[in-house]
Amino acid sequence: MSRRPQVDSRDTRRRLIASAEEEFAQQGYEKASLRRICLRVGVTTGALYFFFNNKEDLFKHVLQPVTRQAIKILDEYRERIEEEGVRNELGSPMGDAETLSEFFDLMYAHRHVVTIILNNEENPSVIAFLEAFKNVISATIRLILYPDSTLVEPYDEFIIDWLAQTEMTTITDILRNDKTRKEAEKHVASALVFTQGGLKALANEQF
Repeated sequence: MSRRPQVDSRDTRRRLIASAEEEFAQQGYEKASLRRICLRVGVTTGALYFFFNNKEDLFKHVLQPVTRQAIKILDEYRERIEEEGVRNELGSPMGDAETLSEFFDLMYAHRHVVTIILNNEENPSVIAFLEAFKNVISATIRLILYPDSTLVEPYDEFIIDWLAQTEMTTITDILRNDKTRKEAEKHVASALVFTQGGLKALANEQF
């Protein structure tokens, strides 16, 4: 039997990922069924293995388009601070108002993926994303608090880790509790004001 045209293969792969996103969001990783995922698409599990190595590989492909974009948004903010060479008093470890708006727009446009991340924090793919998330926030904190450091590292790692963890907790709490982008708007703005003030005070202590 000949293979389907390439366009059909791409469409089948896309529909499998969409079905898997729904399944993982509803059932969690452990209880998710590859059979149900395939049934919704109208293909066999054998067809699924043509595109993905296993369940974990499929799970990773569901997350990556969103998680990679999320890290990219935050890292671009870090790069802007680094290029400017000065700390941004109107920013936070997550970003300025524009960056935060872009980040939360992405998250609320992909609520199934957010649900998957929040409900599967022990999964290796989620762990890897959260680690990358924390690393970019920590790197931004270092640039804000220690803009003139070179090879010497006068970092207070406790403060950096605490701030990064606090920032992540705030973000996840907003995503978990505020079901719509509009609901999140006020909390995001309040968190930004609070973080701006705290970072400004800490940064001033360094000079």
